Amino acid sequence: MERMCERELRGSALMNLPLHNKQHAYSLGKSTESALHQVIKKFEEAIQNKEICLGSFIDIEGAFDRTNFPSIKCTLSRHKVEPALIDWIVNMLSTRIIKIAGESQPIQIKKGCPQGGVLSPLLWNMVINELISKLNANHFYSVGYADDLTILVSGKTAADPLCMGDF
Repeated sequence: MERMCERELRGSALMNLPLHNKQHAYSLGKSTESALHQVIKKFEEAIQNKEICLGSFIDIEGAFDRTNFPSIKCTLSRHKVEPALIDWIVNMLSTRIIKIAGESQPIQIKKGCPQGGVLSPLLWNMVINELISKLNANHFYSVGYADDLTILVSGKTAADPLCMGDF
């Protein structure tokens, strides 16, 4: 079922409102190499233009495990996914239970996408896409790969408005 949902999301919602072109994870024709190439290219442009380039390299700890269900639902709605499919996906995620060895009571999962889930990478990409889009729209050069995010700004000086961002 997850694979069918993924195909539906890629074939409809993401065709109408694609992920930002600087999101490289789990995307056809993109890789860690293409993400790294974009980051290096930005540094090289700054050097060539005799600018400084400030960077922040972020690894979002537990990104899949900590993504909350309302964020997923909101993202799917923003992409105009059919309400029935949104409900199925949120229900599939929110009704999971786990049993820990040695414990008598199962635990209901309250957030997150299952590690290794077929749909999990795409759902995370869709959630983080809004941040990547906003950063790039506000004079930050942001490149994403899975739970890693690079944010770059450049300018002639650190006080340059391009270097300060506008977020």
